[in-house]
Parts: sequence; structure tokens; C-alpha cells
Amino acid sequence: MLNLGVKAGTYAVRCTDSIFTIVNNPGMSSTNKHAETDLRLAVIRRKVCYCFATERGAQRYCTIASCLKAQKRQGRDPDAELQSRFGPG
Repeated sequence: MLNLGVKAGTYAVRCTDSIFTIVNNPGMSSTNKHAETDLRLAVIRRKVCYCFATERGAQRYCTIASCLKAQKRQGRDPDAELQSRFGPG
């Protein structure tokens, strides 16, 4: 039991910046609920479509979906952001 306390103390000292990130950044969420919610659509799509054709395609989809969700969460317009990067549709 003592070993567990030593490990916890070592972790707390080594990772102080990570532990107090939420205190230093008031706008940051204290849970990862938004991340799990963002993944839900991809999981449903995978179940419906029986996965992606290639690993590369799956990675690209995840990257694009993640970026769009992050922009939406930050209050930015994902469509406008895509148009500014890739031109009008």
C-alpha cells in the first residue's frame, strides 16, 4: 500500500502542469464528454457502413471530423473555415 502512495506522489510531482491545466485555463472542460460525443457519429457511421474501405480513408475522415467539431465547439463556422482553406464548393 505504501508503494501506491509513493507512485501517486511521484506522478503528482512529475505531472503538476497537466494536473492543474483546468485551473490555469478556465474555459477548458473538466471532462472529456465532448470528445466522446464527437466520436459517437463516427462510430455510428462505421457500424452502418461496416467500416471504411481503407485505413487511410478512415484516418482522413477522423481528422476532418475532429477539426470540424473543434471549430464548432470554439464558436467558429466550419463551412467558412473549409472554404477559406480549400476554396468555394
